[in-house]
Amino acid sequence: MKIKQYVVFALIGLALGGCNKPGGDDPDVIDPEGELVKAKLAISVPKSVRTYAPGDTDPLATDDEIVANTIDVFIYDDGGSYALTYYRFAPTAPLGTAEPAAGFFNYNGTGDQFLTADFDVREGPKLVYVGVNLPDFIVDRLKTGYYINEIYEQTDLIDLLTEEIETTGSAEVAFFNTAIVEHDVTADGAAIPVSVSRLVAKVVVMADGADGASWDVNGGTVSDLEFAIGQRNNQMFVSPLVGGADPNFLASTIVNVSTSSTLHPAIQKLQFVRPSDYIPINGLLADAGDGAATNMRYATENTSEEYRHQDVTYVSIRAKFIPHRLGADADTGTLPDDGTGDNSTEIPGGFYAVFTGDPTGDDALGVRYFSDINNARDFVTGAYFVDQVGSAITASTSPVYDDAAVVGESDHYIFFYEDSYCYYRIYLNPNLRSDGDPGTGTGNYNILRNTVYLATITGVNYIGTTRPNSLPGSYENHLTNIGRGTPTWPGAWFPNPLPNTPVLPTAQIDPLDLFTGLSAGITLDDWLSDDQDYEVY
Repeated sequence: MKIKQYVVFALIGLALGGCNKPGGDDPDVIDPEGELVKAKLAISVPKSVRTYAPGDTDPLATDDEIVANTIDVFIYDDGGSYALTYYRFAPTAPLGTAEPAAGFFNYNGTGDQFLTADFDVREGPKLVYVGVNLPDFIVDRLKTGYYINEIYEQTDLIDLLTEEIETTGSAEVAFFNTAIVEHDVTADGAAIPVSVSRLVAKVVVMADGADGASWDVNGGTVSDLEFAIGQRNNQMFVSPLVGGADPNFLASTIVNVSTSSTLHPAIQKLQFVRPSDYIPINGLLADAGDGAATNMRYATENTSEEYRHQDVTYVSIRAKFIPHRLGADADTGTLPDDGTGDNSTEIPGGFYAVFTGDPTGDDALGVRYFSDINNARDFVTGAYFVDQVGSAITASTSPVYDDAAVVGESDHYIFFYEDSYCYYRIYLNPNLRSDGDPGTGTGNYNILRNTVYLATITGVNYIGTTRPNSLPGSYENHLTNIGRGTPTWPGAWFPNPLPNTPVLPTAQIDPLDLFTGLSAGITLDDWLSDDQDYEVY
């Protein structure tokens, strides 16, 4: 079993000792000129700390998020060749107060700092960087030269910035400098302060009642809410952003929702939702949450120039939907009523929904539900629905549901909710609240490193989309701009076209113009506090 070495990275300092190494080292060992001096890395460990405010309590920080497995030190010559002095340190096991052996770190005598073993560095102006728990692919590149501002990209990049993931989603995370540190190394024993912060953001979703919360909408019950992350960035700068711009900040860099890296075409810049990532939402958390008992997901930093739908990282909500009544009269559109109570049982495998565009029908509110595709086909080819569409509809001939059916074929008007799941979106860090008033966040829907995003769901307005990556109000197939739209607003251009045009992925997000699927409040906590009431898709 791996022994976790817990730390809080408030401040990292390189304590440069005053003793020159006798005789120096072979000049071939370290390229930079100058006398060798002894250095030691000291990491302050307050009892409780937020990485941005040493000494404060942080109920959202889990034990995993303050673990140090490795400390990598990169000391480059400032200018010229940028020659590198590099060291990696591992934790002493078990931690104590003894002098650490070469290549290790341990507690200091009072137990409030980590200290590394002595290492050598040459005198002169330096650029100092420190990483904690950095993935090897970043370390290996930085060891070859001054590649601080290079684009680092991988498929599933988030998985390389987190490790030892718990069932709650809590994980050990990577840290790096909060700013470039310039220092003139001398033999005077002066310390080099280096602040670090987490390279990832954390997302927590809550509702009163947790995943047991439920809402009755559109003739059914929405319940069992879970969340995952959509359009997570697979590209990053390890160094803090300059001007708030990440590698794909410019609109021209994200051509469509599946844009790939130029250098590595196999890497998709923004990653689609991974079904395996869904985790139950939390109940309302006292004092911003108990980190140890909180379900969470992490996201890589993502900023955008125009904050279009296809540019930004969002929270995907998955929920179960159970129709109250199944079936409808094909001639009148009325629901069956045998005098029994509403259905409360999930339909095995999923159900079919037909959106009529009318608010009539007992409890149906414009939707009719079916457990059998043939019954759904009978309904859409019947007198009631044909009258709504205004033209004849032929029954699809496929023995199974055909989601590629075209206008005029029955299955074009039938939506299948596989395994009874429906989906919603929550956009984080908006410019405006839903009432149009400005918020106090950083805006533009940017996801920033070392920030916690808290989303509190306060209501569900209607049934969600059929697919996790569908943009509500756009086309159901997120990879195309053709075919049919999503079954919810303004996808109700089916069956009768509405004046609304599809919300395209290239459109800029505008919360004031959206009829949203969920209601939620968004809070940012620098992991800055910003209470924002924002309605989400």
